[in-house]
Amino acid sequence: MEFNSDEEAYQFYNEYGRQGGFSIRKHYQTHSRKDGVLNNKRFVCSKEGERANMRNENAVCSKVKLTRTKCKACLGVRFNRETKKWFVAVFSEVHNHELHVAEVTHMMLSQRRLTPIQKINASIAADSGLSLKASLDLMSAQVGGKENLGFTNEELKWYLRTRRQRDMEYGGLGGLMKYLQDKKGEDPTFYYAVQMDCTEHITNIFWADGRMISDYANFGDVVSFDTTFRTNKESRPFGCFVGFNHFRQTVVYGAALMYDETIPSFEWVFQTFVYAMFGKKPATIFTDQDQAMASALKNIMPDVFHGLCTWHLSQNAINHLGYLCKNGSSFLHDLSACLYSYETEDELNEAWCKILIQYNLQDNAWMQKTWNLREKWAHVYMKWHFSGGMRSTQLSESFNARIRRYLNKEHNLSEFFTHFDRVLEDVRYNELKSLFILNDKIPNIVIHGCDMLLTASRYYTYSVFEIFQKEFLASISCKVKQCEEVDVGVRFEVTEKLIQYHVIGNQEAQTVCCNCKKFESFGILCRHALKVLDRMDITDLPFQYILRRWRKDAKTCSSYLPSTNKEDPKLLVAARYRTWCQVAVKMVAMAVENEQAFNHLSCSLPQLCQEIEQIVSSNVNVEVGVREKIMDFGGECDWTDPNFARAKGFKKKEVKIKNAKRLKQWQENLTKKKSCQGKPNGSVPFHFF
Repeated sequence: MEFNSDEEAYQFYNEYGRQGGFSIRKHYQTHSRKDGVLNNKRFVCSKEGERANMRNENAVCSKVKLTRTKCKACLGVRFNRETKKWFVAVFSEVHNHELHVAEVTHMMLSQRRLTPIQKINASIAADSGLSLKASLDLMSAQVGGKENLGFTNEELKWYLRTRRQRDMEYGGLGGLMKYLQDKKGEDPTFYYAVQMDCTEHITNIFWADGRMISDYANFGDVVSFDTTFRTNKESRPFGCFVGFNHFRQTVVYGAALMYDETIPSFEWVFQTFVYAMFGKKPATIFTDQDQAMASALKNIMPDVFHGLCTWHLSQNAINHLGYLCKNGSSFLHDLSACLYSYETEDELNEAWCKILIQYNLQDNAWMQKTWNLREKWAHVYMKWHFSGGMRSTQLSESFNARIRRYLNKEHNLSEFFTHFDRVLEDVRYNELKSLFILNDKIPNIVIHGCDMLLTASRYYTYSVFEIFQKEFLASISCKVKQCEEVDVGVRFEVTEKLIQYHVIGNQEAQTVCCNCKKFESFGILCRHALKVLDRMDITDLPFQYILRRWRKDAKTCSSYLPSTNKEDPKLLVAARYRTWCQVAVKMVAMAVENEQAFNHLSCSLPQLCQEIEQIVSSNVNVEVGVREKIMDFGGECDWTDPNFARAKGFKKKEVKIKNAKRLKQWQENLTKKKSCQGKPNGSVPFHFF
């Protein structure tokens, strides 16, 4: 036989071995002494030869099985210089061992190969978070059994390892740059920023895609921010800005991979976040009781209301005053009443003093510190700020729990970003399901023929309508005792469970205002206001009390409702850019594929640019410095160039966090019987670039 190449001869003999039931390997090859051309090659059975003698034969482990049997089966080929082909020079088909059956062919070493399609499937499975065994089971089910795969789990493991090494060929910095550049190519509105220290090493990274920026423009009035660990091999804190949409589901506004949890790091992250959102700041932001985070917020966003997570307050109370929670004590119940129940400052002061006296806590430092921060957690003060019903960082905690199911400390940066995109995709898919339910199902209206509930069901999303309907049903049990005329209308005293609320209503303007401030803090009318509307014979829900953020068309309605403030020019410019940037990119992408379309674009675009320049120059006195106003949001910042090609790498952490675990309260670790681990003290030096 003749072959066109030595590789063709190898493939032929390997196929011969597969059908015969033995594995082959390359034995030796020789080159010409004159010109060094390869002229001879031999392939042998994998059981050829014998194990090399070891210096200490007694040290050989008994578990190591012998595989060599001095088998003489082989195929030798030689190169013919005249025909430029390889021909069979030596062939022996005699084996001195048992041959394998067809069912175990895939286990023979020379037969283990992943096809290109199998490599693609393995990569997709790995990016989807499937384990090695799950990937192998899935691929074997597709071909009817593991014996039909053509490889074993060892080959799959080596392929995935090689793939990770190839992805990290240029190191963590190269993988990060590739990810950000690919995202920028897919989404022109994708924004990212990095911060470098004086040695040009990357410390902090922030990124937000177009969907995040768009969601923040629509629902960014309330934001929750929290950090978590155990998400990457570098043990860097991962911070995420989250909130909820008109379905009251979690949405992500931005993410940051931080170097440490110090004041300068938080300041850079908050400042970059506001910059990425075209200068728009949230009305309220919720965090835990981290002092560095609170100081950074005070410096960067002093006009934003900073609320503390009530759940963390309760856990800290257990941590510091756990001895008061035993034997059926009502300490937690009394503390919870201070958090949620009281409507006036006098009631809150009286209840707090009662707790101090009853439990002998007049000199307790933690209670004094908590009381000094009462404006950030007490309902008396928080009801004056819009929070949409949020009182804790529960959204952040649930999102972090979701992240920990996908990410772990073994992931490098390239894998970290890949799996973070999976988490983001799951969150956004939940919104699609809610949108389907919104158009597929009709809300269940308890009182048929009620105009107010019909109007609410027409505009509100399903989840918000359920909350409104509960308030409407609760308004039936409220009673109006007294009413008196005031300057702005009529003042009503509404009683609910022996508690009096003052509501001012104006029948001509169809306005109501309750001292419980539910509409100002949550965005829907309270039961007391609904009772007064009924008393004033207003049977339909006034349009000014239907907030845009709770509407079904919150993302598509073009203007704000009359009850909201005038449209923010910053958001208007951002919306224009997001809309037409995508259209322009799509138009250019189609035009470059057709010569006639490209020529038409080349002729029309310069003329259009001149017309726009004339319009802008003629209205320069009306709209001047819009971009500068967008960027002017307070504070100074030395922005790094997004094209950080000069970066030398990631700044190495000088303080190692043991096991890279998040700080937990003692009661969270009771089942694991582990002691709490403290947070790093933030003593690592930080430098602005």
